Amino acid sequence: MRTGTKILSNYMANQQRNPLAGVKARDFRVLGNNSATMLVSSHRELSKAELSAFVTQVTEGRLTPVMATARGGKHPASTNAYYSIVVARAPEIRIEATEPVVAKMAALTANTYLDAEYNQVWSKKDVGGVPVFARDNTEELDKVMRSAMMSASAASQSADPITLDDTTIRPNENDAAEVFVMDEEGNTGITIARVIRACGNDEYEVELGTEVPGETAKVSAHAIVNHYPVNAGMDGEIVDYLGRAYGDEYVQYLKQMGDL
Repeated sequence: MRTGTKILSNYMANQQRNPLAGVKARDFRVLGNNSATMLVSSHRELSKAELSAFVTQVTEGRLTPVMATARGGKHPASTNAYYSIVVARAPEIRIEATEPVVAKMAALTANTYLDAEYNQVWSKKDVGGVPVFARDNTEELDKVMRSAMMSASAASQSADPITLDDTTIRPNENDAAEVFVMDEEGNTGITIARVIRACGNDEYEVELGTEVPGETAKVSAHAIVNHYPVNAGMDGEIVDYLGRAYGDEYVQYLKQMGDL
């Protein structure tokens, strides 16, 4: 067997044994609240099941991918490489507020406590009727992500040096954006938002599609998983979505401005 044929044969056999061979964690941004956006590179398009399996594998099960945020495409500077992006979350650290635990906590505010032994700040809340102390897992999250990045060899890093800066969605004013959110209980979801302006430092001020009119927030560009440019000729479904999120007055305003 010729050398080239043998190499190809071995490569194909390895791919069949391990479909995630050649998949690498390339970049990440911590979003806070126990979550981070991860960029993955591969030599072919990954299915959602494969992307989920890779995130679980490379983080040793310590992070859970939120597959509703998954997106991907061809490498912008290569013809034979692909990328995938997904938000991964770490579970909030919780301990039941038993008497021994409460005894070692010093109250800072009504719901905030200090464990002086470990210099850790905890918040007290009820989860399912059970009082618990909880704190973000952001420090551990950063360590897990950096460890996942180190699994990519220096050689493969230089072969297709793609970063989140190459693939981040950067909407314009008045665009509709789908944004990853996670509440205090750890529930995740995607919410629709209207982009008000870019704030610098990869942040955007957005108006949330909530029951509170005019409610705004700052979100990371890396938490934006999709967007709909208002000047791109939106279809009826998106216009209806905006109407339900922000009211018919906003839709009429966009039409008057020539954006719809």
